[in-house]
Amino acid sequence: MRTNYFMNLFEKYGYCIIPKGTVLYRQGSVVPYHGAFFSLYPTLANDFKTNSKAKVAKWVVVRETKVLFVVSHLKWNGFGATTIQMLFEEIVEPLNEMDDLDVKWRNINAKMKLVRALERFDIKGWLASQEGMYPLEVFLLPNAIRRVKLLSHYLEPRKAHPKNSLRKIQIKPTDFFYKKSRRLTNENKEYLKGFLAEDESDYSLYRKLFLKE
Repeated sequence: MRTNYFMNLFEKYGYCIIPKGTVLYRQGSVVPYHGAFFSLYPTLANDFKTNSKAKVAKWVVVRETKVLFVVSHLKWNGFGATTIQMLFEEIVEPLNEMDDLDVKWRNINAKMKLVRALERFDIKGWLASQEGMYPLEVFLLPNAIRRVKLLSHYLEPRKAHPKNSLRKIQIKPTDFFYKKSRRLTNENKEYLKGFLAEDESDYSLYRKLFLKE
């Protein structure tokens, strides 16, 4: 029963394969007990710092990791709509007016309920839109923290120009994701093609999955 439901979560929400060697970024050189968020580009980790004095650290994935894809679809502007609320209500309990940010970090009790529920199915984490926009973030559960290793304690984000790590991640969305995304973005193709197209920090799901860049 546990194995079947585990498989159904990947089928229902989609999944991602984060290959060994993928570089991730986060503020600080430690990870909290309840899991850790990672950005896919250094400036994105810097822009979303919760501590203005914290340094951005560079991490590397040391073991291939499969995570849930919790983006329902792309909106007209290419931003990702989250399925965190739906996931929480499916495997935990009704949200009672909480939103996805409450579950992800504002309400630690709600976050831990989701973390424990996912760990029961041996889920290692998820890939989601960062604050509901086009950049993406990886969240690794406590059972997957040993799959990443700290490479450096400090990185100057504005001087670093690596390839966006989203390019390495294999993404397997649902059919619903493709159908709804195409319907909502179809009238904005030209806008989305030129939307910060030359900036590696803004490499997006739309560019990866629809433009095949």
